[in-house]
Amino acid sequence: MFRSLAVWLLSFALAFPVLAEGPARLVADLKPGFDPLDPDPGIVFRAYTPVAGRVVFFGSQPEVDPGENVGSLCALWATDGTEAGTVRLAELCSGAPFDSSSLPRILATTGSVAFFSDVSSHLWRTDGTAAGTFPLGDVTAGASPGEPLPPLAPDGRTLLFSGCADGECNLWRSDGTAAGTRLVKDVGFPSHFVRAGGSVLFATPTGIWSTDGTARRTVQLGSVPSGRT
Repeated sequence: MFRSLAVWLLSFALAFPVLAEGPARLVADLKPGFDPLDPDPGIVFRAYTPVAGRVVFFGSQPEVDPGENVGSLCALWATDGTEAGTVRLAELCSGAPFDSSSLPRILATTGSVAFFSDVSSHLWRTDGTAAGTFPLGDVTAGASPGEPLPPLAPDGRTLLFSGCADGECNLWRSDGTAAGTRLVKDVGFPSHFVRAGGSVLFATPTGIWSTDGTARRTVQLGSVPSGRT
């Protein structure tokens, strides 16, 4: 079932200069023994992202358990354009029912590390290898699917995002390590991040803020007018 998609993936991957040139060919059969792909709208391959000389991507497909009629396949994969170098890095569903509204998604990439969320919105990182793919603690990335993706800080290496823990969402940062994934400042439900020169602007229910990724330089620029009495 994945054979035709693997061929298409290779043709995409060849567009990147880090991979060898040549005619399109099968890189790897991601699910050997299955029939060729049929037009099933539940199959999704997406979010092809160059990371450290490889291409990472998500593969998602419903799988039916005859006993319970639940289950799913959704994982992060990576390829370097060779069969041996096309591998599944991490399972992101763990048998949860397939839900297209909560698919994993890439949040940002530094070029050497990509940040992404799983089906439960928990924050992960990957460098295109299995050893370098892991969750960054229990924090979840609070942005909704329709909201702009969180940006990198002005240093180009640090992710700024709405991190949710213990029922509260605040400004968080991550450098791609568990120790470096932490609260920046208690600002109360930040959203709609956007880069603006040497800073990042974001909104909260109380006003507009600016940050460079440090607590000292996270400041409120304007307040939302209170209701008339």
